[in-house]
Amino acid sequence: MDFKFILIFLLILLTSCTTIFYKYKPEELKVEIDYNLLNQSDYVDIVYVNGKFSYISYFKNKEKQYDQYTYNCTDENPIYQPKLGIWIWDFNKILGKENEVIKKLKNLNINKIYLQIDDDLVKFLPFFILAKEVGIEVFALDGRPQDVNNPSLLISRVQRILNFNEECKCIYGFQIDVEPYLIKDFNVNLESYTKKYVDMVREIKTILNKKMLFSIVVPFWFDEIQYDNKPLSFYIIDIADEVVVMSYRTNLSEILEISNNELCYASKIQKPLYLSLEINPLPLEEHYLIHKDEIKRNIVIQENKVFLIRLPHNGLKYFETYKVLPEKITFYQNRKLWDILKRTIKKKSFAGWVIHSFEGLLEINHDK
Repeated sequence: MDFKFILIFLLILLTSCTTIFYKYKPEELKVEIDYNLLNQSDYVDIVYVNGKFSYISYFKNKEKQYDQYTYNCTDENPIYQPKLGIWIWDFNKILGKENEVIKKLKNLNINKIYLQIDDDLVKFLPFFILAKEVGIEVFALDGRPQDVNNPSLLISRVQRILNFNEECKCIYGFQIDVEPYLIKDFNVNLESYTKKYVDMVREIKTILNKKMLFSIVVPFWFDEIQYDNKPLSFYIIDIADEVVVMSYRTNLSEILEISNNELCYASKIQKPLYLSLEINPLPLEEHYLIHKDEIKRNIVIQENKVFLIRLPHNGLKYFETYKVLPEKITFYQNRKLWDILKRTIKKKSFAGWVIHSFEGLLEINHDK
C-alpha cells in the first residue's frame, strides 16, 4: 500500500478522534449532559441568562406534547368583588415588624395575603391575628417542585395548618404553589408528572374537606397540557376553590390573551380566578432549541460523565432561538403597575389581582 495514502488515512483518523484522545481541562467542561434524558428527548433547550449559560431542558416534539386550546366567552361584569392580593415568601423579613407591614399593606388596599409557612407555626400567629383584625384574608402557602414526586411534607403541613386553625380561626385558606415543570425531566415524562400532580391536588382537596378554602397557583400555559381529555388548567379549576394564574406580562392585552381560557372556563363554572403580576427584577433569557443529534455530535465522555464541548454562543447549531425580555414580563421600575391593578376585567370569574411579591415591593419601594 502506498505510504502516502497510509499517512493521509492516519491523519484523517486522528482528526476525527480528536474528542476521544484530547484531555479536556475542567474549566472547558462546564455543561454536563444527562445522557439518559437526552436519549428520551427529541431536542433540548439551552438557556443563557444575562449572556451566560444557565441550564438545559429536555423536550419531546412540541406537536406531540402540547395541544393548542381556545375557549371563548362574552364579556360580563365579575360576580365577585375584586380583591388585591400579594405573596409573602420570606417571613423572617417581617418578623417583629408585623404591625408595620400590615399597616403598609392596608394602605396599598391589599386585602389578601398568601404567606409562605414552615413547621414553626407559632411565630406566624401575631401576623395572622393582626391581619384578621384589619380585614385582610391570609392563606397559608407552601409547595416545592419535588412535592409532585413525594407530597408527604406538603400534606403534613396542610394537616398541621388545619389543626392550628381550629384554635385560632385566623387562616382563611391553604394555597399550593407546586411547579413540577422546574424538574429537568418534566417535559420528557409529561404524562407521568401530570398524573402525579393531579393525584396530589386531589389528595389535598380531600384532606381540606371544605374546612378551609383551597387555592392553587398555575402558569398560564397549563391549558396547553391535556389531562383526561381536558386542559390541565380546567381540571385544576374544577378541583380548587380559587385559582391564581401566573399571567406575567406588562401589556394588558397580552395578560388577557394568555389567561383568556382560564377566565372563560372559570366563568362558566363560576369559580373565582385571580391574575398575578410580576414586580421583581428579572434577567434577560436567551433560548436555543437544538436537535438531539446535534448535541450528540458535540459531546465528550470524561471521568464517566458526558459533557457538551460547544455552546450556541461558540458555534453549536440550533434550529430556533428566542429571547424572554424582562420588560415584557415584570413591572420592575414600571409605574404602570398601579394603572393595571385598578382595572376590573370583564369576565364573570375575575376575582382580582395578585402581586408577586412583597419582597419586590421592599426592593423597589413600589408605592402608588
